[in-house]
Amino acid sequence: MNKIILSIIVASIAATGIVATFWSVNAPTTPAPATPVAALPLAPERNSLLQDLLKQRWLVVFQNPYELRATGGFWGTIGSVQWDEQTQAQYWVNDVYAIDGPAVWNHITMPEPPKPIQTYIRINQWYLRDANWDPDFPTSTRRALSFYDRETNGKDQFTAVAAINPDILKDILTVTGPITVDGVTLSNTDTIETIIEAVEIRYRKKRIVPSQRKTVLYHLVQAIVNHPKRNQVLLALTSRLPHYQRIGAVQLFANDPRVQKEIEAAGWSGALKQSSDDYLMVVDSNLAALKTDAVMVRKTEYAVVRSSDYDQITATLTYINNAKKIDYRTTRYRTYTRLFAPAGAVFQRSSGTQRNDRLFDPGRHEGGVDVQTWQDKTVFGFFLSVEPGTQETVVLRYRVPRRANQDPQRYQLLVQHQAGVPQRALTVTVQSDTTPKPPVVITREGSGDEVINTTVE
Repeated sequence: MNKIILSIIVASIAATGIVATFWSVNAPTTPAPATPVAALPLAPERNSLLQDLLKQRWLVVFQNPYELRATGGFWGTIGSVQWDEQTQAQYWVNDVYAIDGPAVWNHITMPEPPKPIQTYIRINQWYLRDANWDPDFPTSTRRALSFYDRETNGKDQFTAVAAINPDILKDILTVTGPITVDGVTLSNTDTIETIIEAVEIRYRKKRIVPSQRKTVLYHLVQAIVNHPKRNQVLLALTSRLPHYQRIGAVQLFANDPRVQKEIEAAGWSGALKQSSDDYLMVVDSNLAALKTDAVMVRKTEYAVVRSSDYDQITATLTYINNAKKIDYRTTRYRTYTRLFAPAGAVFQRSSGTQRNDRLFDPGRHEGGVDVQTWQDKTVFGFFLSVEPGTQETVVLRYRVPRRANQDPQRYQLLVQHQAGVPQRALTVTVQSDTTPKPPVVITREGSGDEVINTTVE
């Protein structure tokens, strides 16, 4: 299984440089010349699952966590990877707007987007670039495949989707050391920032036409693929696969239910977890806030007061915008945030939510909370804006009824982390009148960087 995941990563490197494509390299949509997987270099072992995965036609989406969306980042660039019977890979890459734009011009009717997208981005049709609205990766990718087919009139018939986040490029540069292309030096410490500066600012000084401003990324790709340490790079990526799995840097989906079941069993599906006990997942979606997620700090305080029939929850979410000013990278943060709780959770009250940001709502009115049901979850959603150099706090109070199959003698909480968020410090306080105090079991699903402090009162 790891070999095919590495194959997808490596083929993506050869096609686009992985993270280098997050800022929409303009490339033809015709397939590149066939490249043997072994020549990348990688010769995958042959087994039934591997062959199933190699038979798929993969839509590759490159997630930009600096512009956070539910599955881990905005899908600014997409690509394709497919293998033939000789395990030779063909691939292409393109700006997502090269798909969405013609759909607009050709008046292709798309579904109505969720209300937050309509309200805060002000669009009334739902396109591929915004398809990953749900944090459940299988749900978002099924929608993405449907949108792609509709926008392209069934052009490619993709059967699987792979999402890749930028941690991988940083790991590559850790092995290769700094790489200089077109007068731009990239290292593992400031990779994304340097690329943004090169494609947003520096190209003007060099009098490069806008359509060619990202050729530096093509040259970065060539430098990586032809680097003398490319074999060491592959070994390093192999050793980091468990880390990529844990933080959601690579997520996979296949239309074939049997193949998808294997992906889920291997832990690469990016699906929301089910829990018979308490559950918490906080999901942010950057709505027209540039790359401001790069400077955001998030903290969550989760207080539980237990009774015989229900748990009283107070969730306090704090957002700190460390941007020093508004520029081409950062601005006031604008997020539609959702807190996923167990089914049956009953909303009581909130404070700190906003109707809109200070430009559209100078009076800064309270915005309220949307309550929805998603499969086995209750979802509380709200809008929040945070000015540069400030912080905002939202408090949600709700009750979670005790389930019949729960162990009353102990408290269990499953915390699922959103891919693309480097850290969300979490403090859990459990208060109970019983003696002795019930044991508290907290399970983490997601980033290993998350900090959890627990207090039992």
